[in-house]
Amino acid sequence: GKPEFEWFDYRNTGTRTDFWPASTIKLYTAIAALELLTERKLPLDTIVTFEHREADGTWIFDAARSVREMLHTVFHHSSNSDYTLLLRMVGIDRINTTLLIPERGFPTTALMRGYVLGRPFAYTREEPQRITLRTLDGTRTETYEHTWSGRSYSAERGCTIIDAKTGNVTSPRELAECLRRVLFHEHLPE
Repeated sequence: GKPEFEWFDYRNTGTRTDFWPASTIKLYTAIAALELLTERKLPLDTIVTFEHREADGTWIFDAARSVREMLHTVFHHSSNSDYTLLLRMVGIDRINTTLLIPERGFPTTALMRGYVLGRPFAYTREEPQRITLRTLDGTRTETYEHTWSGRSYSAERGCTIIDAKTGNVTSPRELAECLRRVLFHEHLPE
């Protein structure tokens, strides 16, 4: 009465990390964003406001989008802008120390870069980020700030493509396992 799973790898490539994961890596930011909302008991239609701090201390408004909208465009249009915003929402340190960790099945996965370089969506790692979460009805608002620690999670986890220190890295097995957990969550032990 339950699905059974068996792993198959093409020519033993399941655990290899020597490829650029491109848009497949967007799955991780979506899950991390949903976990953050769940942790804070906020709905999917929460509006996220993104700001970055200039060197003079001034906060600059970049964008505001609902989480539902970002998830929709990430999966329906492979939006690099919304992938980058989801990464900004969660933060490089948080995603690599709470979701993408060996204890959760991600020993070789790390996200270090967004896929958009221009404003207003760019995520410049060294810039302080201010994120405001607001419910659609305006009854709850939470603001938090984060700045990347400078830790190279990709170097620690063996990235070899694009840039060993700031590239995104994963394996086909870790991607497939993540997708399996999403699609079959009701059949798998917690």
